[in-house]
Amino acid sequence: MTQAIIIALLLLSGCSFKEPKPSTDSRRGELQAMYDSRLAEYNASTSVDHGWPSTKDCDGVLWAGLACYAGAEVDIGLAEYEPGRIERRPAPSCYPDESGSTISRDQLTGYIACRWRKNDTEALKRLADYGEVHSWIMGEPGWKLDLVFMGQNLQAILGKMIDRYKDLQITFAPLNRDYERHIQTIQINLLADLAKLDFLQLDRVSQNVKYDNQDALFQATKGKFSGDMQEAVTLLLSADYKCPSYVRGADKYCAVHWLLATRVALDSLKEE
Repeated sequence: MTQAIIIALLLLSGCSFKEPKPSTDSRRGELQAMYDSRLAEYNASTSVDHGWPSTKDCDGVLWAGLACYAGAEVDIGLAEYEPGRIERRPAPSCYPDESGSTISRDQLTGYIACRWRKNDTEALKRLADYGEVHSWIMGEPGWKLDLVFMGQNLQAILGKMIDRYKDLQITFAPLNRDYERHIQTIQINLLADLAKLDFLQLDRVSQNVKYDNQDALFQATKGKFSGDMQEAVTLLLSADYKCPSYVRGADKYCAVHWLLATRVALDSLKEE
């Protein structure tokens, strides 16, 4: 009996010398402080452009919408040229000289995210009304359906926000292009604001991380559902933080990506 007690004490003593893993809780305050500082810096640097990271780039409304969803002060209404008709940036239009269409599903995802964050259901209803009248062809040219047609997933997410289109199903398929996985991840986060994700939708989150495990947004989204935010927080606090390949265009888009990933992480940590 005495020998067994001695062995147990030695084992316990050995365990006490192991270096503990860094706690996510211990770094939450650090991440919050960094987020607050960078958000204030972003708002100050974009105030002359009403919070838009770029008013000239033709992906403008996507990244302005994501900045807004991340907590920035953004006048997203500058993209609404007519009630429910959204374009890629504040006037003048990108189309046809600088872009192949007036709008795209990617851009609409950012726009919807901002209006949802602002709880602006009237603007979301105007968007839905426009879609219904125009058979969900949301811009020009109407024959470029891969760009201007609002697909079923986004229709369904919009519908959940305004209590319409309840029979529409949402299916997140495997995607090959980096920017497509980015938009899918944004839509997954929006859906998670509205409903509980099913097994296949959660699996898509995990699979997207496998494509790029250094993507802080993908890791934060995974942590949102797994409860383990360690990887995301480590990436976001890193002095060597790099934005993924799909963050291209205006210089401030990388700042928007960091703010968005951090907001997803912080919102999830606050719920624990």
